[in-house]
Amino acid sequence: MARKPPSAASLANLRPAKPGECRNPAGRPPLPEDVKAALKAATPQAVATLIEIMTAGKSEDTRVKAANIILERVYGKATQAVDVRVTDVGAMHLQLLEEIRARRQERLGQAPIDVTPTHTQIPSEKDVIEGNKINAPDDDA
Repeated sequence: MARKPPSAASLANLRPAKPGECRNPAGRPPLPEDVKAALKAATPQAVATLIEIMTAGKSEDTRVKAANIILERVYGKATQAVDVRVTDVGAMHLQLLEEIRARRQERLGQAPIDVTPTHTQIPSEKDVIEGNKINAPDDDA
């Protein structure tokens, strides 16, 4: 079922929060102590159930999920290592492309091709089309 768009009257009552203003200063209400005590008392049974599902579950997917839940409770969720030191994305892309090219040549049994630029001047479109040599020594010299 599609949600109705807000009416003009309900939008008129909205006002943005002022800088530094907190609309929910107390946050989420704490869990009552009697509920905490009941959950703590049921913890051993919950762990036993997870272990039973992990060892005797019919579906492999169910067993893996139970094992993951147990491991996350004991060791915490796994973090993904991200290298945030990359400052030159272009250089990183070029390096990855060169690695792909080298692997492809190795797979095809070709000798590596040196693609290191030797020219200090970037060729113009005209030079590329006409095949002009750039920064090449003169044959007459």
